[in-house]
Amino acid sequence: MENIRRVGNSTIYVLMVLLLWGVMSFSYAEEVVKVGVIYPLTGGLKATGDELKNAIEMTADIVNNKHPELAPLLLAESGGVKIRRGGKIVNAKIAIEWGNSEGKVENGAAEVTRLVRDKRVVAILGTWQSAVTRAAATTAAREQVPLLTQSVALDLTDPNVMGESLKWFFRPNPSTDDFMEGFLKFLDGVREKKKIEIKRIGIFFENTLCGQQNTDTTLDLIKKKYKHYEVVAKIGYPHETSDVVAESLSLKRANPDVAFNACPYISDSILFTSTFKEVDFNPKAYYWEDAGISSPGYLENVKKNAEYFFTRMIYNADFRGRKPLIGKIDDLFYKRYKMHMGDNSARAMLKALVLFDAINRAQSDNPDDIRKALLATDIPEQKTNMIFGVKFDPVTHQNILTAGKPAVGQILNGEFRTVFPWNFATTELVWPTPPWRERK
Repeated sequence: MENIRRVGNSTIYVLMVLLLWGVMSFSYAEEVVKVGVIYPLTGGLKATGDELKNAIEMTADIVNNKHPELAPLLLAESGGVKIRRGGKIVNAKIAIEWGNSEGKVENGAAEVTRLVRDKRVVAILGTWQSAVTRAAATTAAREQVPLLTQSVALDLTDPNVMGESLKWFFRPNPSTDDFMEGFLKFLDGVREKKKIEIKRIGIFFENTLCGQQNTDTTLDLIKKKYKHYEVVAKIGYPHETSDVVAESLSLKRANPDVAFNACPYISDSILFTSTFKEVDFNPKAYYWEDAGISSPGYLENVKKNAEYFFTRMIYNADFRGRKPLIGKIDDLFYKRYKMHMGDNSARAMLKALVLFDAINRAQSDNPDDIRKALLATDIPEQKTNMIFGVKFDPVTHQNILTAGKPAVGQILNGEFRTVFPWNFATTELVWPTPPWRERK
């Protein structure tokens, strides 16, 4: 009987200890706020998706784990975000839930639904391509969660196109009109500085939302404001095409001063670069509208063939001379991923910072509270990883602090160097581009 009593007492003691441990473990359990991120993580855009994924992972780490060396960057010293639980303000960590669009419109929309309903995310970052983003934004609005993008298509912040979807949609970086006008201002600047004639523009573009809108915007700007330029070619090509010889020869016959790719993804950029050399196409300049040419895999594939090519940018590692914080962030990115942060990854970081800051200011993981905090966003440039701050237009939800910020880079000695605007340049540009036969 005594033995039975002892066993009973021991059992009760063990159960009490386990119960107490469970209560203590629950009390000290780490709070998390789940954020969904959708990128093309497989398929032809995997290299770009991987770069963007790296940027989001590093941003979450900066916010979750104190990085005082990066002050005054948003939340660099916070060690998480503040949210309200049971009448108290507690610290929470950002937890990323990944979605893979595979570069397909239907996948991007489906991943929004999965992440919200199955993973219980409170907001979405994504989805890279403009057409995929439009579909994802519609779904995010239906699910009533904010979606922040770095896609640039004008439609995405047009109330007439987006309708009620715009209530939940936000874009921290410049849009197509900023970038396209930046291209034409750059040509004006070269004309004036070099005292040379630049007139003929040959446009080639992928037949998707991004390419079509960038091309239409450029044509409209030339018609209304930059009438001294003439478009001598307008050539579309299909998404993920495997042969661009015909398009390259058409551009060559048009004999433009500048060959302008209005929306190149990485596979297109690689293919056109090699084909231009093959058909000996030699305009005075090649100008690429960012995207694929800024992906690390581009230079790895084309190497010296990309020398002297221009691209627009709102970020480059050599901006560190004007803003040391950019250098510190790039050093951390390079240490982790053995690549410099580029325009693509910098934009990904910006939208993540803006969202995490909104969660922190809302002190809530309720999607509508976060949406309201995003509307009230007013972040000075000093606290971002960019050369501009963030404040959203109350109707379009486009960042209104980006006007005039796009710069131009040129690939020189195998790396992107800022060459325009002139007061921002870190080196002198090379113009015109040497013909293929004269390159070493």
